[in-house]
Amino acid sequence: MEIVEIWNKNSGGRISTYDIFGARGSRCCVLIGAAARTCQVGDQVIVCSSTYVDETRIVQLTLKILAFNRNNQITDLLTYAVTSDAAGRYRFEIMGESGDIKPIPLRAAESNWGRSMDRGSGMSHISESQVERVTIPMLQRWREEGRRVVMTTAYDSVAARIADSAVDVILVGDSVGNVCLGFENTLPVSVAMINHHLEAVARTKPRALLVADMPFLSFHLGASETIQNAGGFLQRGAAAVKLEGGAKRIDMVRALVDCEIPVMGHLGLTPQSVNVMGGFKVQGRNADEALRLLDDAYRLQEAGCFALVLEGIPAELAARATESLRIPTIGIGAGTGCSGQVLVFHDVLGLTQGRRPKFVRTYAEGFRLLQDALSRWAADVRSGAFPGPQESYRLPDGLGDAIASWTPSNPT
Repeated sequence: MEIVEIWNKNSGGRISTYDIFGARGSRCCVLIGAAARTCQVGDQVIVCSSTYVDETRIVQLTLKILAFNRNNQITDLLTYAVTSDAAGRYRFEIMGESGDIKPIPLRAAESNWGRSMDRGSGMSHISESQVERVTIPMLQRWREEGRRVVMTTAYDSVAARIADSAVDVILVGDSVGNVCLGFENTLPVSVAMINHHLEAVARTKPRALLVADMPFLSFHLGASETIQNAGGFLQRGAAAVKLEGGAKRIDMVRALVDCEIPVMGHLGLTPQSVNVMGGFKVQGRNADEALRLLDDAYRLQEAGCFALVLEGIPAELAARATESLRIPTIGIGAGTGCSGQVLVFHDVLGLTQGRRPKFVRTYAEGFRLLQDALSRWAADVRSGAFPGPQESYRLPDGLGDAIASWTPSNPT
């Protein structure tokens, strides 16, 4: 019998259980015991086992990893191995079936093992200083290398921790207004609201580049107030700010850049302009709008923006803007020709109800999954099945009689 860990990629649940047996060739993953209550049919799970060994044995281990598709057919057989050089530094490698070395996500071998791990340091802990954080120069290098940037939103520490393992940039967006706070659009969102959510995300110390949205009226009333608002975001943990608009905002962009505040621009369907646009409508569909967007993109680059979000514009226009710029573009409803993509966290995970924009692809029905989980818990409460002995505390031996014989004391 062997203890294994079950990690549910859909719900985030983690549980320890016993070895799992299934009929050979059935392509079924059978969960038993408590683990069976944490998963639904169709969930993606990671099954792993672990052991503690003496440090000197690390280089003797060759761990086998099987990857499966949605039909539970094996798609990859990988080997994880650790080697050691003459100086005693460890290096982590992933090898394919033919012995070819695979790229390691997030450059882990270079940042956490090859440079930082030496004999005597704990294998199970990587200090904060050893985590290679995503930086603005890194985004520029990735653009030149053709590596696509992944960005999503986070408005609290839980979402930030979930997102940080998968994305390159986390945006504390003013979309918090209509996603979390119940507003119809982003216009009511204030600097104080962004500060509140930014601080929650920043406390997680994410590896991803942390960007704060400049909400409506926070960069419209003059350079001094713009700098003060953006500087406050950096003081609270952001590495950069994002602001909407083109030629009208060039002076504000220059003022921020002059103060060493990195700026990400935002063109196309800019939600703070919803009233001017007459709703959330695709932009750049006529010649004047398209040429103005290309000109604005160039001017924002020359003013010092390190990246541009292109939202709700034709794919061909976004591709033309991307190829004409030296800085990365991050698309949302702008086709595949951008340097990267962004979607709202809640949209990716299906956490919101109602009609979804055309450009959203949902990778989990999070609303239903969470609702079902809460419903099961509520049913257990009503039936008396929760809490059980495993969720309850017990009195020390000998106190039961004292509790049983208790009577109210006379009031004084």
